Amino acid sequence: MNAGIATFNATNVIVTGHSLGGAISLLDTVFLATQLDPSINIRTVGFGQPRSGNQEWADFVDNLVQEGRIDFEFFVNGDDPVPRLPPVALGFRHTSGEIFQVDNNGSIETLRCPGQENENCLTSSSILEADIPAHDGPYAGVEIGSNFCTL
Repeated sequence: MNAGIATFNATNVIVTGHSLGGAISLLDTVFLATQLDPSINIRTVGFGQPRSGNQEWADFVDNLVQEGRIDFEFFVNGDDPVPRLPPVALGFRHTSGEIFQVDNNGSIETLRCPGQENENCLTSSSILEADIPAHDGPYAGVEIGSNFCTL
């Protein structure tokens, strides 16, 4: 890992993922922050990811952001069910960094949501109001997934 960064004189690492891949990208980001020289910038953007840890985990990630070790944010598309899982009632939490998108009469409204589990964003609606097709996007105008991948 460090050899590749040295070979290409890299100063930035970008990590991304959708759904389970978004949660894994966050785990990878924390690993990279503990392994790479602090001068390497690590930026991660997740899309439609589930909660990946408990309160201590969310606080740990938020501290890495505050210390400038990582830059992390994740997109939630309206009533996508996946970011609502596993439930807060079981002790799971999202970190800070949520960008919440909602369809407002055909116009996408995008909100930066401060803090963890902001009640004006993701947690403003129940899993019972979920819309499974919202999981594929659009995220900033881009659909993730395909009609070719159906069950």
